[in-house]
Amino acid sequence: MANSNKLIETFDTVELYRSDLKLCDPPRYLNDNLIGFTFEYFAKVLFPKENYLFCPPGAAFVISHEDDHEDLFDTLNGKDVSPKKKLLFFPVNDASDTSMLYSGRSQGNHWSLLVYNSDTKRFYSFDSSMGSNYRSALRLAQQLSCVLPVGEEGDSDGWNHSNKNNNNNNDNDDREGKK
Repeated sequence: MANSNKLIETFDTVELYRSDLKLCDPPRYLNDNLIGFTFEYFAKVLFPKENYLFCPPGAAFVISHEDDHEDLFDTLNGKDVSPKKKLLFFPVNDASDTSMLYSGRSQGNHWSLLVYNSDTKRFYSFDSSMGSNYRSALRLAQQLSCVLPVGEEGDSDGWNHSNKNNNNNNDNDDREGKK
C-alpha cells in the first residue's frame, strides 16, 4: 500500500502520485490533484504560447463559493482571470461543503468542465453525466461574470450547456441543450 503513494512527478506546485494515476483506469473517477496536474501540464507544456488560462480545481471551487465580493475580485485577479485570455478553462465539481476546503478530504461526486471564450463572450459547460453539474457550473459562471463580459447584443445569457456521452458506462445522455 505504501507503493500507491509513491511520488511520480512534481510539476510546478502539483505533485502527482501513483495513486492518482490509478484513477485513470475504469471504473474510477478523476480527482482534483490529477486534474490540477493535467491543467499545469497543458499550460506549461502543451499550450505555453497560447493565451489560455487553466484554473486549478481548488481555485475554481473557491471562486464558485466566495460570498465576499472583495475577496472574489482578489482571487480572480490573483489567478489572472481576465477577458484578455482567449480561452479560460475551469474544472467544476458538485461539492458544496466549503468547510471541507482545507481539510484534505475529497468532496463532491462528479467533475465537468466550464470554458469561457473571450471572442464569443460565452460560457460553455461540458458535462458527461446528464447535466448533473449544471447548477455548479452555472454558479461558477455567474461568479466569473463579474470580470468576464457575458453575451453579445441581444444575447443576455452567454451560456451553452452540453451533455455528451463519454462511454464510461455511467453516462446516459447524448443530447446537446441550451439553458
